[in-house]
Amino acid sequence: MDYVRGKGYGKRPPEKICVQQVDLEASMASTMGTAKKEEQGTSELLRKLEEELARMDIQVGKRTQVKMDAFMIRMQQMLSVSGSLWFNLMQRVVGCEKSLSLDPGMSLLMREVVYLSLCN
Repeated sequence: MDYVRGKGYGKRPPEKICVQQVDLEASMASTMGTAKKEEQGTSELLRKLEEELARMDIQVGKRTQVKMDAFMIRMQQMLSVSGSLWFNLMQRVVGCEKSLSLDPGMSLLMREVVYLSLCN
């Protein structure tokens, strides 16, 4: 074993392939750490979005229930006040739907409720 200047007795400088392997391992570890942080950030964002979606679903459900309750109250008032013609009743239903700005599916459901309540 020869003395290598500045390295001490019996030590040889690392081979180029070993240095490249160490650099590659360090680079991979750094890249994996960055990817893990990004994944955690993404999962946190997804969790927050799911919470927001659930909160919005609850709000939409509450708003729909309030509109449905208001519609049912108005329908009960109309049925008790005017027991006249179907045409007049449907005109009021259409006016009520417009004032509550309901979607077509909800309008159809409410018309069915009116029809069934008149049939019974």
